[in-house]
Amino acid sequence: MTNIKSQFSSEEWMKVMTGAGNAGSAIVAASPSGVTGLIAEMGAIVKGVREEVGKEPRTPLLEAIAADLVAGPPEACNKTAKAASRIWKRP
Repeated sequence: MTNIKSQFSSEEWMKVMTGAGNAGSAIVAASPSGVTGLIAEMGAIVKGVREEVGKEPRTPLLEAIAADLVAGPPEACNKTAKAASRIWKRP
């Protein structure tokens, strides 16, 4: 069996990995409900992703997503996070 992740380019795989969060963000933006509502909605998104990834049996796609979630963010995200932290720390 081939690794399903290898069937995607890095850009496509990033879209797969961020798809649920982006869809959830669009839903939250469509019906803003303040900071408390935003936190609750984002928590629901995270919970939903965790539940789906944790279900057995998993599809090969969910297996690949779960493996990447456990491994941590890709190097591109690490670089972006480091750059953002430098910007926010500026006086």
